[in-house]
Amino acid sequence: MRHLPAFRTLAASCLAAGVLAPVAPLRADTVRPADRGPASALAGAFERRGDLLVHRASGMTFPAEVGNVRRVSERVFSDAGDYVGVRYRVPLSNRASALVQIGMVELPGMAAREHYLSRRAIVLNRLARPRPLTEAPLDELDFDNFYGRFTNGREVEGLITAQFGNWGVRAETEYPANREAEAHKAITAFLLGLDWRPLREAAAAGER
Repeated sequence: MRHLPAFRTLAASCLAAGVLAPVAPLRADTVRPADRGPASALAGAFERRGDLLVHRASGMTFPAEVGNVRRVSERVFSDAGDYVGVRYRVPLSNRASALVQIGMVELPGMAAREHYLSRRAIVLNRLARPRPLTEAPLDELDFDNFYGRFTNGREVEGLITAQFGNWGVRAETEYPANREAEAHKAITAFLLGLDWRPLREAAAAGER
């Protein structure tokens, strides 16, 4: 019980930042190019530079394509535009695909593992009788992160969180269980292909 006040403080900060707010399941049939949210909200949160979608608040860029991975939709979850989501589709063999939704939200003082724990139950609720495949930092990423993926034998739901100064980033993933190894490799390559420099530079400037 000595830890309860600290937990309440963490939970309150998560709720205030929208970390615990539920979002739609990452189902293939829910992702449509037109699923972009109100135009005014998108214009306030994002700037378009050619095929790049730039998140104004953080400077993070989201290309239309990263290799054979394509951006399919974007959403804004806060009036200030500091809580957004961008979805990508990752092609797999035999016409299968993985979905990756990258969320950006301001989380001052929160580590990647705390962000992960605040979101874990939401990801688990997308599966019936889930079992963990892994829960640990993703070694391929050279920044503060935590990673978990879970399966019910048919689908795999994953969650990767990272922290850059005040900015929390998460990638929620979904793909068929029979493509697990292929999807994991493709998603990791996609994340490595994104340009994380704006977040790194902002975090380094904040530490000076």
